[in-house]
Amino acid sequence: MNYPASVHDPATPAAGTSLAERIADELSDMIARRQRALARSWCSRALSMTHLHLLLLLQAEGPLAMSRLAGALDVSVSSATGIVDRMAERGLIERERDERDRRLVLVRLAPAGQAAVEEADLVRRQHLVDVMRRLSPRQQQDVLQALHDLRSVLDTGLPESTTPGEGR
Repeated sequence: MNYPASVHDPATPAAGTSLAERIADELSDMIARRQRALARSWCSRALSMTHLHLLLLLQAEGPLAMSRLAGALDVSVSSATGIVDRMAERGLIERERDERDRRLVLVRLAPAGQAAVEEADLVRRQHLVDVMRRLSPRQQQDVLQALHDLRSVLDTGLPESTTPGEGR
């Protein structure tokens, strides 16, 4: 996939823009374009972003009650029920009774839903590999080092700030 040249010219930053802000702008732009491309890809598979979001949520959290799903999707319980109904008809998710409270119905990933999540991960990863292969070995090494450094910072945690940009 060919990306258009960035709208941000790294050689001529806007006045008063820090290097950290310029990096954030570049990353945000690249991530947004990739998310749009993935959304188009999943729509062609007849899987909406809401469905994918729900599948990823269930993969991360495990079985969830309908009220928790509705809250996570920011929809009413009746809307969540409709979404779950359609996904269950397609075999992506399953309903099960909670063993501790038989009145509670939990929603969990079905094998087909797990396969869809795994396919999404493979598509995303392959895209990243394809992009990285367009860089020289030296550029790849620089990206890898920068990502290791970034992970190190993220692993140490960032102080809580109440104002965007605080702690620069």
